[in-house]
Amino acid sequence: KEQGKYVIKEGAARNQGLSKDDLKRIRNFTSDNPRLIYARDLFLFAYFIGGFNYKDLILLTKQDIDRGYFVRAKSEFTAKKEVHVPINLNDLQKEVLSKYKGKGKYAFDILKDNATVEDIYKEQMNGNKKLNRQFKNLANKLGLSKEELSWNVARHSFASNAVLAGGISDKAISEAMGHTNTKTTQNYIKSLFKEQSDELNKALSLDNDDE
Repeated sequence: KEQGKYVIKEGAARNQGLSKDDLKRIRNFTSDNPRLIYARDLFLFAYFIGGFNYKDLILLTKQDIDRGYFVRAKSEFTAKKEVHVPINLNDLQKEVLSKYKGKGKYAFDILKDNATVEDIYKEQMNGNKKLNRQFKNLANKLGLSKEELSWNVARHSFASNAVLAGGISDKAISEAMGHTNTKTTQNYIKSLFKEQSDELNKALSLDNDDE
């Protein structure tokens, strides 16, 4: 942290983003285990919204969705001003919300309307622990490493795939991720691709070991 601003250091991000092919495999995953499906659904919701963490997700309200933006829990204390992150839900996200719709003000049926700070903290810790366990189980089912499914990976995947898509401005990506300026986004993306430089060089190599 630097004077109320969160700064991403080069190489700080340890989880690499998933490819679109891997994300499609997650989307197409089916199981009779409702906990695995729940984990899959929330991971995809987080990915498409620009990278939620669990606290963001449980605090998301129906009012946030109606007004078209939310304030990331992290930015409440690290940003100099309130950061409005746009919400533009796709059909998959709408389906996820419909499946797990909250009974009161919250978008998801996780917190009660009268939840205290302590209630929120307990759910953040316990719910996150349970979901991380299912993320690992889901990764195992899909043949991914245990580190390849997490809230951070959802965020990294959004950033890297947005860049790889081309034609999307840094400003648009920055706003979608809730960054306070594009420099933070550029450093964030740079750190992701720096980690993958060896893989990139290998993919581009003209050497053929089979020859």
